[in-house]
Amino acid sequence: MSFDGERLLKPLQSLIQSTKVPREDLDPERVHKLRTTTRRVEAILSAVEVAKPRARRQLLRSLKKVRRAAGVVRDMDVLTGKAADVSVAKERNCQVKLLQYLGAKRQVKADELARAMKKHGKEIRDELKRCEKEVKPLLSVKQGSRQVEEEAHASARALELSMELRRFSKLGRANLHEYRKTGKQLRYVLQMAQAKDEALLEGLRDMQDAIGEWHDWEELVGIANKVLDHGHKCGLLRELQLHADDSFDHALRIAAGMRKRFLSAGEKRVVAASGQLVA
Repeated sequence: MSFDGERLLKPLQSLIQSTKVPREDLDPERVHKLRTTTRRVEAILSAVEVAKPRARRQLLRSLKKVRRAAGVVRDMDVLTGKAADVSVAKERNCQVKLLQYLGAKRQVKADELARAMKKHGKEIRDELKRCEKEVKPLLSVKQGSRQVEEEAHASARALELSMELRRFSKLGRANLHEYRKTGKQLRYVLQMAQAKDEALLEGLRDMQDAIGEWHDWEELVGIANKVLDHGHKCGLLRELQLHADDSFDHALRIAAGMRKRFLSAGEKRVVAASGQLVA
């Protein structure tokens, strides 16, 4: 796997800037960028052994705290959009109640995210700057021993994630979201390579989007069941559940198609995509 400099360096540099955002600037787009960039950096740190082991473990712990806090805020933004788009006659009061709940929770979680960034931001930025200095030599045209070692490590990580995907013998509601997370990590690692299998990356992205869409509706149904007091007679609840059921069927078809096309024949497609060609 020859590294793509932009895919390797840009997330580190972007996250250094994103952790400086003050509380009043945590709009939906910024939160989304913070969350996805943090995931990309986590994938890079799992594939490239920059930083000393102890420092890397501490950095990953801090990143996880910020990413989880950002994730809840992002979820509230996405769910608010979905709840606002669903229109059911005679259920306006239920819709308003649900939107008010989501908005209030968003405010609370945004404050928690701001505190997490204030507590861990400087530590994250300082360590990422050190990681950036270690990554730059890996992008040299000259193949040094450290560069070859890290490229092999990244290829091994891609293969490991591919094998994890194949261990999901049967997909369903209980494991579909976990399958998505593993597929997302694989996509991030493969994007680090200069030579990319665009069809494989597109397949992983489509799978990720479809399962994410279903998971969002499922989350919204769960929250609505707790917040609204109409029970099963509520037309809004029924409409939300229909969206969740339809998106689950779609996600399952997309995931099954991706497995059949890219994973059923073994890991050779992923190995080739990472640039580590084997017999």
